[in-house]
Amino acid sequence: NRASGLPPVLVVLDALDECGREQVNALVKIVREVWISAAPTWLRLVVTTCPEPFVQTKLTYGSPRVIASEDRRNIADIRAFFEHVITWLSAGDKAKAVDVLAEQSEGLFLYA
Repeated sequence: NRASGLPPVLVVLDALDECGREQVNALVKIVREVWISAAPTWLRLVVTTCPEPFVQTKLTYGSPRVIASEDRRNIADIRAFFEHVITWLSAGDKAKAVDVLAEQSEGLFLYA
């Protein structure tokens, strides 16, 4: 049991698209058969994947929320990251660098 008032615990399955088809099928089966029916409400699941058809067709259960890499909120997060970590440039140069880096990242933190 978990004390009320505590924040939810987040479990992340990252880069599901990097698994083979058999591993994707196995993970999706576990989520469908175990997680959805038995996980407590305070335990949350996030699955990240590139838009690979063999993965996306499997992720149709529950209430999936798709966030595309080019989503404005995602780009804003990347911009905020660059603005925070770039400390060695003048304000004008920093603004230009942030613009270029955010655009070049194409919404992927992997490149940030």
